[in-house]
Amino acid sequence: MMGFLIAALVLMLVAGPVLWLKPSKGEARRTQLRLLARGLGLQVRLCNLPQVRRARVRREDARQGIVYLLPVPEPGKLKPIEYCLTRENGSSPWEADESDALPADLQLVVDRIASAVPADVVAIGLNPQGPALYWRERGDEATVRSLAQWLQALRNAMLATLKA
Repeated sequence: MMGFLIAALVLMLVAGPVLWLKPSKGEARRTQLRLLARGLGLQVRLCNLPQVRRARVRREDARQGIVYLLPVPEPGKLKPIEYCLTRENGSSPWEADESDALPADLQLVVDRIASAVPADVVAIGLNPQGPALYWRERGDEATVRSLAQWLQALRNAMLATLKA
């Protein structure tokens, strides 16, 4: 009897750390989303989510999130641009940063995408590396495919209107 107890204790000591290493269902889901995004040509990075003006003024701590970026093939051939549209959550209005105004054609595409993205997308960014969507990763594979399509539309608009 004592031998069985010792064997069970040893088994638990060996199996315990292995079970701690196993990712949770949420982590496994996020990993699948990120792998799909990379397969669609997106760069995926953990980042501090851009803040709305009120949060910056109050010096609130930045929240962590994910940025999906679609790289521009030749970033040096685009006019320099830094643009970010942010919102606190899905029910709050979008706020543009104080950067230069966008060309009208590009602004139309940004506005169309801003009205279509899911509530978990809290920022839309345009920079010389390419368009980016900042979100909290509360979606599924269909959401990632939609994000990739919106990023492609933004990149096409950037390439069409910002050629140097």
